[in-house]
Amino acid sequence: MALLDILDCTMDDLHTDAQEWCNPPDRGLGARPTIRTGSPLHDATLWIKIPGELDGLCLRGTNGPEDPERGTVAPAAGAWFPQQPLELVRFAQPPLF
Repeated sequence: MALLDILDCTMDDLHTDAQEWCNPPDRGLGARPTIRTGSPLHDATLWIKIPGELDGLCLRGTNGPEDPERGTVAPAAGAWFPQQPLELVRFAQPPLF
């Protein structure tokens, strides 16, 4: 069986802080899902995570209970977070509209 090279572009991270992986604000959807990658070494680009599905409680190094970036207490991992898909569309690269 051949190994596959698949890239997850659900949230393209234009920021460099590795501590901001959880429900990051101001991120956008990345390259569109495709199997036409233009490279024999890259099999597919996919959106693996459902845009808008939460990563869970994010305290970003604080005592909480609120996420200091968003000013809210995040629901449990996997819950729907309506602000995030709106941001992912707004900041998508390439733009969706």
